[in-house]
Amino acid sequence: TAIRLLTAVVAVVGGNSSYVLDGMPRMTERPIGDLVAGLKQLGADADCFLDTNCPPVRVNAKGGGLPGDKQIKLSGSVSGMFLTALLVAAPLAHGDVKIEIVDRLISVPFVEMTIKTMERVGVSVEHNADWDRFLIQGDQKYKSPGNAYVEGDASNASYFLAGAAVTGGTVTVKGCGTGSLQLRATVEEGPDYCVITPPEKLNITAIDTYNDHRIAMAFSLAACADVRITIKDPGCPP
Repeated sequence: TAIRLLTAVVAVVGGNSSYVLDGMPRMTERPIGDLVAGLKQLGADADCFLDTNCPPVRVNAKGGGLPGDKQIKLSGSVSGMFLTALLVAAPLAHGDVKIEIVDRLISVPFVEMTIKTMERVGVSVEHNADWDRFLIQGDQKYKSPGNAYVEGDASNASYFLAGAAVTGGTVTVKGCGTGSLQLRATVEEGPDYCVITPPEKLNITAIDTYNDHRIAMAFSLAACADVRITIKDPGCPP
Protein backbone atom coordinates (compact mmCIF):
# COMPACT_ATOMS: atom_id res chain seq x y z
CA THR A 1 0.00 0.00 0.00
CA ALA A 2 2.66 2.51 0.99
CA ILE A 3 4.78 1.99 -2.11
CA ARG A 4 1.80 2.68 -4.37
CA LEU A 5 1.12 6.05 -2.78
CA LEU A 6 4.80 6.94 -2.53
CA THR A 7 5.37 6.19 -6.21
CA ALA A 8 2.79 8.80 -7.19
CA VAL A 9 3.96 11.31 -4.58
CA VAL A 10 7.63 11.30 -5.59
CA ALA A 11 6.63 11.52 -9.25
CA VAL A 12 4.88 14.83 -8.67
CA VAL A 13 6.82 16.47 -5.81
CA GLY A 14 10.17 14.68 -5.85
CA GLY A 15 12.20 17.58 -7.22
CA ASN A 16 15.01 16.95 -9.70
CA SER A 17 15.92 13.55 -8.33
CA SER A 18 15.76 9.87 -9.21
CA TYR A 19 14.22 7.32 -6.88
CA VAL A 20 14.08 3.54 -6.67
CA LEU A 21 11.22 2.27 -4.52
CA ASP A 22 11.69 -1.28 -3.31
CA GLY A 23 10.94 -3.44 -0.28
CA MET A 24 10.88 -6.90 1.21
CA PRO A 25 10.60 -9.88 -1.17
CA ARG A 26 6.83 -10.18 -0.65
CA MET A 27 6.38 -6.61 -1.87
CA THR A 28 8.05 -7.46 -5.16
CA GLU A 29 5.09 -9.75 -5.88
CA ARG A 30 2.47 -7.01 -5.48
CA PRO A 31 1.36 -5.61 -8.88
CA ILE A 32 1.93 -1.94 -9.58
CA GLY A 33 2.16 -1.86 -13.37
CA ASP A 34 -1.27 -0.26 -13.91
CA LEU A 35 -0.32 2.63 -11.62
CA VAL A 36 2.98 3.15 -13.42
CA ALA A 37 1.12 3.19 -16.74
CA GLY A 38 -1.26 5.82 -15.37
CA LEU A 39 1.61 7.97 -14.11
CA LYS A 40 3.24 7.82 -17.54
CA GLN A 41 0.01 9.09 -19.08
CA LEU A 42 0.14 11.95 -16.57
CA GLY A 43 3.62 12.83 -17.83
CA ALA A 44 5.79 11.08 -15.24
CA ASP A 45 9.02 9.25 -16.01
CA ALA A 46 8.49 5.95 -14.18
CA ASP A 47 8.99 2.28 -14.92
CA CYS A 48 9.08 -1.20 -13.40
CA PHE A 49 12.63 -1.73 -14.60
CA LEU A 50 12.65 -5.50 -13.99
CA ASP A 51 9.71 -5.85 -16.42
CA THR A 52 7.63 -7.70 -13.83
CA ASN A 53 4.91 -5.04 -13.42
CA CYS A 54 5.84 -5.21 -9.73
CA PRO A 55 8.34 -3.31 -7.57
CA PRO A 56 11.05 -2.18 -7.62
CA VAL A 57 9.91 1.01 -9.36
CA ARG A 58 12.20 3.71 -10.69
CA VAL A 59 10.94 7.31 -10.80
CA ASN A 60 12.87 10.16 -12.38
CA ALA A 61 11.13 13.18 -10.87
CA LYS A 62 10.90 16.49 -12.68
CA GLY A 63 11.53 19.63 -10.68
CA GLY A 64 8.83 21.58 -12.47
CA GLY A 65 6.12 19.09 -11.58
CA LEU A 66 3.80 17.31 -14.01
CA PRO A 67 2.07 19.14 -16.86
CA GLY A 68 -1.52 18.01 -16.46
CA ASP A 69 -4.09 18.62 -19.21
CA LYS A 70 -4.20 14.84 -19.56
CA GLN A 71 -6.83 12.15 -19.88
CA ILE A 72 -5.76 8.93 -18.17
CA LYS A 73 -7.21 5.51 -18.88
CA LEU A 74 -6.77 3.26 -15.87
CA SER A 75 -7.70 -0.28 -14.90
CA GLY A 76 -9.51 -0.52 -11.59
CA SER A 77 -9.92 -4.30 -11.46
CA VAL A 78 -6.68 -5.15 -9.61
CA SER A 79 -6.59 -2.54 -6.85
CA GLY A 80 -8.37 0.68 -5.96
CA MET A 81 -5.03 1.93 -4.62
CA PHE A 82 -3.87 2.75 -8.14
CA LEU A 83 -6.72 5.25 -8.49
CA THR A 84 -6.15 6.54 -4.96
CA ALA A 85 -2.50 7.28 -5.74
CA LEU A 86 -3.36 9.13 -8.95
CA LEU A 87 -6.11 11.11 -7.22
CA VAL A 88 -3.64 12.25 -4.56
CA ALA A 89 -1.06 13.33 -7.15
CA ALA A 90 -3.34 14.86 -9.79
CA PRO A 91 -4.30 18.11 -7.97
CA LEU A 92 -0.62 19.13 -8.02
CA ALA A 93 -0.35 18.85 -11.81
CA HIS A 94 -0.31 22.11 -13.77
CA GLY A 95 -3.50 21.34 -15.68
CA ASP A 96 -6.76 19.50 -15.24
CA VAL A 97 -6.63 15.71 -15.17
CA LYS A 98 -9.40 13.38 -16.30
CA ILE A 99 -9.32 9.72 -15.27
CA GLU A 100 -11.42 7.04 -16.94
CA ILE A 101 -11.76 3.57 -15.43
CA VAL A 102 -11.73 1.21 -18.39
CA ASP A 103 -13.14 -1.85 -16.61
CA ARG A 104 -14.62 -2.26 -13.13
CA LEU A 105 -13.43 -0.30 -10.12
CA ILE A 106 -13.10 -2.41 -6.98
CA SER A 107 -12.88 -0.96 -3.48
CA VAL A 108 -15.16 1.98 -4.29
CA PRO A 109 -15.69 2.75 -0.56
CA PHE A 110 -11.95 3.19 -0.10
CA VAL A 111 -11.78 5.55 -3.08
CA GLU A 112 -14.70 7.49 -1.61
CA MET A 113 -12.82 7.73 1.68
CA THR A 114 -9.76 9.02 -0.21
CA ILE A 115 -11.81 11.80 -1.80
CA LYS A 116 -13.36 12.79 1.54
CA THR A 117 -9.92 12.95 3.12
CA MET A 118 -8.65 15.11 0.27
CA GLU A 119 -11.56 17.50 0.78
CA ARG A 120 -10.55 17.91 4.41
CA VAL A 121 -7.15 19.22 3.30
CA GLY A 122 -8.43 21.63 0.69
CA VAL A 123 -8.56 19.80 -2.65
CA SER A 124 -11.54 18.51 -4.59
CA VAL A 125 -12.35 15.69 -7.00
CA GLU A 126 -15.43 15.41 -9.20
CA HIS A 127 -16.80 12.03 -10.25
CA ASN A 128 -19.87 10.55 -11.88
CA ALA A 129 -22.42 8.26 -10.25
CA ASP A 130 -20.84 5.13 -11.72
CA TRP A 131 -17.41 5.87 -10.26
CA ASP A 132 -15.69 5.47 -13.61
CA ARG A 133 -15.07 9.11 -14.57
CA PHE A 134 -13.06 11.54 -12.44
CA LEU A 135 -12.10 15.17 -12.97
CA ILE A 136 -9.37 16.80 -10.91
CA GLN A 137 -8.57 20.46 -11.40
CA GLY A 138 -4.88 21.26 -11.63
CA ASP A 139 -2.77 23.64 -9.55
CA GLN A 140 -4.72 22.99 -6.38
CA LYS A 141 -3.05 23.45 -3.02
CA TYR A 142 -3.14 21.05 -0.11
CA LYS A 143 -3.82 22.97 3.10
CA SER A 144 -2.99 21.78 6.58
CA PRO A 145 -6.08 21.48 8.80
CA GLY A 146 -3.90 22.21 11.82
CA ASN A 147 -4.85 19.07 13.69
CA ALA A 148 -5.84 15.90 11.86
CA TYR A 149 -7.32 12.81 13.46
CA VAL A 150 -6.01 9.60 11.91
CA GLU A 151 -8.52 6.84 12.46
CA GLY A 152 -7.58 3.22 13.06
CA ASP A 153 -7.20 0.64 10.32
CA ALA A 154 -10.74 -0.61 9.79
CA SER A 155 -9.50 -3.67 7.89
CA ASN A 156 -7.69 -4.87 11.03
CA ALA A 157 -10.84 -4.22 13.06
CA SER A 158 -12.97 -6.17 10.59
CA TYR A 159 -12.53 -9.46 12.44
CA PHE A 160 -14.03 -8.01 15.62
CA LEU A 161 -16.85 -6.30 13.72
CA ALA A 162 -17.71 -9.52 11.91
CA GLY A 163 -17.52 -11.37 15.22
CA ALA A 164 -20.19 -9.11 16.69
CA ALA A 165 -22.46 -9.74 13.72
CA VAL A 166 -22.29 -13.53 14.03
CA THR A 167 -22.46 -13.87 17.82
CA GLY A 168 -25.41 -11.60 18.49
CA GLY A 169 -23.32 -9.37 20.74
CA THR A 170 -22.25 -5.75 20.60
CA VAL A 171 -18.72 -4.53 19.97
CA THR A 172 -17.35 -1.03 20.46
CA VAL A 173 -14.35 -0.25 18.25
CA LYS A 174 -12.44 2.90 19.13
CA GLY A 175 -10.41 4.63 16.47
CA CYS A 176 -13.01 4.26 13.68
CA GLY A 177 -15.12 7.39 13.60
CA THR A 178 -17.93 8.83 11.53
CA GLY A 179 -15.92 8.73 8.31
CA SER A 180 -15.29 5.00 8.50
CA LEU A 181 -16.81 2.32 6.35
CA GLN A 182 -19.67 0.56 8.05
CA LEU A 183 -21.13 -2.91 8.09
CA ARG A 184 -24.79 -3.43 7.23
CA ALA A 185 -25.93 -3.32 10.82
CA THR A 186 -27.16 -0.79 13.34
CA VAL A 187 -24.36 1.70 13.94
CA GLU A 188 -23.88 4.27 16.68
CA GLU A 189 -21.16 6.72 15.73
CA GLY A 190 -18.99 9.08 17.72
CA PRO A 191 -16.01 11.27 16.89
CA ASP A 192 -13.53 8.46 17.64
CA TYR A 193 -15.62 5.28 18.00
CA CYS A 194 -18.48 3.30 16.51
CA VAL A 195 -20.79 0.72 18.13
CA ILE A 196 -21.94 -2.17 15.91
CA THR A 197 -25.16 -4.03 16.75
CA PRO A 198 -25.94 -7.00 14.45
CA PRO A 199 -29.21 -7.71 12.65
CA GLU A 200 -31.43 -10.47 13.99
CA LYS A 201 -30.60 -12.79 11.11
CA LEU A 202 -27.66 -13.07 8.75
CA ASN A 203 -28.37 -14.11 5.19
CA ILE A 204 -24.98 -14.44 3.55
CA THR A 205 -24.61 -16.67 0.52
CA ALA A 206 -21.45 -15.71 -1.37
CA ILE A 207 -18.69 -13.17 -0.86
CA ASP A 208 -16.25 -11.82 -3.46
CA THR A 209 -12.80 -11.24 -1.98
CA TYR A 210 -11.68 -8.92 -4.81
CA ASN A 211 -8.22 -10.42 -4.38
CA ASP A 212 -8.09 -9.20 -0.76
CA HIS A 213 -7.28 -11.87 1.83
CA ARG A 214 -8.63 -9.70 4.64
CA ILE A 215 -12.16 -9.99 3.24
CA ALA A 216 -11.86 -13.78 3.13
CA MET A 217 -10.58 -13.93 6.71
CA ALA A 218 -13.25 -11.62 8.11
CA PHE A 219 -16.26 -13.30 6.52
CA SER A 220 -15.01 -16.80 7.32
CA LEU A 221 -16.20 -16.03 10.86
CA ALA A 222 -19.79 -16.30 9.66
CA ALA A 223 -19.44 -20.08 9.68
CA CYS A 224 -19.14 -19.89 13.49
CA ALA A 225 -22.79 -18.82 13.59
CA ASP A 226 -23.97 -21.72 11.40
CA VAL A 227 -24.39 -19.39 8.42
CA ARG A 228 -23.82 -21.03 5.05
CA ILE A 229 -21.27 -18.96 3.20
CA THR A 230 -19.24 -19.35 0.02
CA ILE A 231 -16.02 -17.37 -0.18
CA LYS A 232 -14.96 -16.87 -3.77
CA ASP A 233 -11.23 -17.04 -4.47
CA PRO A 234 -10.29 -18.10 -0.91
CA GLY A 235 -6.66 -18.46 -1.98
CA CYS A 236 -6.25 -14.75 -2.74
CA PRO A 237 -2.73 -13.56 -1.89
CA PRO A 238 -1.97 -11.72 1.37
